[in-house]
Amino acid sequence: MPSAIVVGAGHNGLVAAFYLARAGLDVTVLEARETVGGLCATEEIFPGIRGNFCANSAHNLEPKVLEDMRLEHFGLRWSEPLEPNSFIMFPGGRRIVSWPNPTDAAVEYEQFSEGEYSRYQETLEEMADLGRALDVSFFSSPPSFAELASKPMSWQQQEVFRRVMFGSAADVVNVRLKSEEARTSLGMLAAAGNFIGPATPGSAYQLMQRALYRGASAVRDRPSIKATADFNSRAALGGMGAITNAMAEVVLSLGATIRTNTRAARILTSESGAVGVVLEGGEELRADIVVSALNPKLTMVDLVDEGAFPSDAREAYASLDMSGCMGKVFLELEDLPLFECARSAEENALLVRCGFRIGDTVDEMQLSYEMARRGEWSGSPVIYGLTQTAYDPTLTTTGRHVMSLSVCYAPYDVTGGWEASKNAWGAHVVDHLRGYVRNLDAVLRDVRVLTTVELEQEFGLLGGNALHGDVTVPHMFDWRPIPGYSDYSTPVKSLYLCSNGTWPANYVSGLPGHNAAHKILSDLASS
Repeated sequence: MPSAIVVGAGHNGLVAAFYLARAGLDVTVLEARETVGGLCATEEIFPGIRGNFCANSAHNLEPKVLEDMRLEHFGLRWSEPLEPNSFIMFPGGRRIVSWPNPTDAAVEYEQFSEGEYSRYQETLEEMADLGRALDVSFFSSPPSFAELASKPMSWQQQEVFRRVMFGSAADVVNVRLKSEEARTSLGMLAAAGNFIGPATPGSAYQLMQRALYRGASAVRDRPSIKATADFNSRAALGGMGAITNAMAEVVLSLGATIRTNTRAARILTSESGAVGVVLEGGEELRADIVVSALNPKLTMVDLVDEGAFPSDAREAYASLDMSGCMGKVFLELEDLPLFECARSAEENALLVRCGFRIGDTVDEMQLSYEMARRGEWSGSPVIYGLTQTAYDPTLTTTGRHVMSLSVCYAPYDVTGGWEASKNAWGAHVVDHLRGYVRNLDAVLRDVRVLTTVELEQEFGLLGGNALHGDVTVPHMFDWRPIPGYSDYSTPVKSLYLCSNGTWPANYVSGLPGHNAAHKILSDLASS
């Protein structure tokens, strides 16, 4: 029976461990932190209040992974449907709410410009049409960009291809959309997780990711698994950690071993390739296969000895840009927030249960990005938030609430260092939020801040980059993580990668773990 060591018990590491263990491999998972989950962990944020410590949403979790792992059979439970499931806030109480009824949703856009909802849908549909034409599977190693560009496309599709692959999000939203609100709503999605601005060339690509996924025949032709996860309007009870805890239970049920508080210090190599892992403290673990769910740059540069693979490949990994700009701010609240954009108490009761985004304008976002590039944190923050305890009271024993905010643009290399700026930046974010939550000062009890540097220290997010490298064309397809090794293999035989730094990234999907495991099993079968 072949053996495998998986380094990192985040969602991708656990997914990879599941498929390998299910195939009969002897699997050991190593996790440096006290608990499994990595970025998908639920922890005590304030005394008596637990919540998502980093990632807030599982709406990209792959339905095939969910079905294969049977997570509900291992304790995972979902909330009641959250409808609406998200909304966007702008200054002055303006908003766009994603009501499930298309008629109600249309009103949100039409308030800013007559016909805007149709134009918004047309913008999404032209990308969906291109996604169907390109037919890119997210369930295997990616095509080369040259292969992608050579696929038959109508002239209209070629124009969209040029725009989404090489243009900016601003280029895309300015084609049809008339209102600043509709443009900003898509601009925020384009920049999410990346260290780019909506007017930065190449920023349009992330708008295409969902269209690529849904347009592929691998998704469209599967009758037993929904193309869109049916939990899009639900959330895991117990937080993101409930998902990864269930994953861990599945892995353990297959006979695998999970060791927490166990940090990998080095990946052992020989002339035959990877042969195991050296732990902090010196213990050596041997295995036929080593799989890293850590950042590719961290894995190949910090954990693999120099000389174990060619210097040009090592330089390619070392030169990967991991500049990030995502920080976390947590608010302990005495009572639920009252949003400026809510038009009644009944509507506010619905909005507090779902995720929200806050952004000003495309130009303001671009300015904040440019300031962050200079090491300044004081631009208008772009906020992705959730008041998790509003729909999951099991997370609090105090009756109080936690609001979790993922915030751009907080540069890793901040002028003067984060030790001097941390509290000021947190206060800056809270001050910005006052314009959107009318009772904030009355209910705010405490604030906790995690900077980009702290996220790197805690979770291995090099540079504070939430995606292990920006999701832009130069860092995707056969270039992710480096050219020649986009199929989850590495220049070191028997060493594989499965983090979001590999194709197709896609936040909390589990697809890198799924794909890497299947690549390993294919290689074992052919060896």
